[in-house]
Amino acid sequence: MGAFRAGGRWNDKGTYVLCTSENSSLAFLDNLACKRLGDQLLFDHKLLGIKVRSVVNQSEYNILLDPLFTGYHDLIKVINIVKVPVDRRLT
Repeated sequence: MGAFRAGGRWNDKGTYVLCTSENSSLAFLDNLACKRLGDQLLFDHKLLGIKVRSVVNQSEYNILLDPLFTGYHDLIKVINIVKVPVDRRLT
């Protein structure tokens, strides 16, 4: 809800998007990079998600999911949530 209310790295204020990654370190580092993709890719809710190349590691990808896509909650299931400790030097 935070990025919906205030805007985020991948979306402007008022656009829902779930940002995930191939691995936890990539997700964290890409968040630090702060480069915006834009809302148009998810604007019409015709795509469940898109795979975008990481700005931190060009051989890995982030995945942006549209929670307003029809059937999203039937297609996407959270399997596990793991708290990842972050080195204080990166915060």
